[in-house]
Amino acid sequence: MTPRVRRYAEEAGTPIGLTADQVLAKVGPRQGAYQFLPHPAGNARRAVMLRLRGDGFTVSQIGRWFGIDASTVSYWTRGCGRRR
Repeated sequence: MTPRVRRYAEEAGTPIGLTADQVLAKVGPRQGAYQFLPHPAGNARRAVMLRLRGDGFTVSQIGRWFGIDASTVSYWTRGCGRRR
């Protein structure tokens, strides 16, 4: 993980009271009534992914840093990054 990823996570999490580690933490499956509630760090995670994608990082790299599949990163960053 690069220092840029941690800095972006810190910048995205600070306004909502989350640390960089909380923004970057992998979220497991949620159970019961909680499974339909959005994760508190969801918007911050997406903002970091969008910034990294805009900086030219690949979906595979971003997926490794967040502990998720590259197709998930592609879904959340669709329309951002380099165009072919």
